[in-house]
Amino acid sequence: KKTMAETNVGEIYYINGEWVAPGDAKISVFDISLLRGFGAFDFLRTYNRVPFMLKEHFERLVRSSGLMGLPVPWTYEQFEQIVAEGINRRPELSDLYIKVILTGGISDDGFSLATPQQVLLFLPAGTPPTQTFKLVTYSHSRFMPVAKSLNYMPAIIGTKYAKDNGVDDIVFVEQGTDNILEGVTSNFFGVIDGKVYTPEDNVLPGVTRIFILQKCEELGIEVVRGTLHSSEIPKFEEAFLSSTTKEIVPVVEINGHVIGNGQVGPIYQKLKACFPKI
Repeated sequence: KKTMAETNVGEIYYINGEWVAPGDAKISVFDISLLRGFGAFDFLRTYNRVPFMLKEHFERLVRSSGLMGLPVPWTYEQFEQIVAEGINRRPELSDLYIKVILTGGISDDGFSLATPQQVLLFLPAGTPPTQTFKLVTYSHSRFMPVAKSLNYMPAIIGTKYAKDNGVDDIVFVEQGTDNILEGVTSNFFGVIDGKVYTPEDNVLPGVTRIFILQKCEELGIEVVRGTLHSSEIPKFEEAFLSSTTKEIVPVVEINGHVIGNGQVGPIYQKLKACFPKI
């Protein structure tokens, strides 16, 4: 199986204001993104080579960076121009994933923040999964969950936990309360009595989640944003996850409990049909 680098033949990266080939895509080993896992990022995709909800992604990057004390070096208009140029530099790709990273900077003492290094990756976009998902709950409370940071230790450990338990993904539940939070890289939704429930506090505000909530309003589907306890899992008529790479995927089992009739539900189908066609 080839690696991404081996299949990504036309790759070019944006590093600190310059467009560079893969061999020149380098940052310092003294950057605290490497030494301490400290930095902010965002991740988006295109549909038909047009960035999806670019402004919302930029606003989230600004929010995440601000919470972490990192300055964002661009205005939205400047960022939009960089993204457009990156897309134009990959004419061989029908669609792209775009990852934007602001590192903690090259630190003199390994802890103090410095000028962030800027990294933008323009990569081949994948196809959203089409299968149904089975989940298992995993108890963990992330530090500063509303910031999209480079610290993915809980996500990596959680992914291993899902694999060890023979399921597709985990859904984090809050330590001490067992309130449902979010997936490894996704937001969570449960349907009870025809209403879409989604956790509101202590989760990353997903951009795809914003899109889904907008579509629920347009479709007349009632949404309840707030606390959703794991004890309510048996009440779910449907459940689904959302993210940039997943779009929206149906969940048919959590902790061995079958959701609804174990099949894809009507609300999921209505929302899935709202996404741009690939």
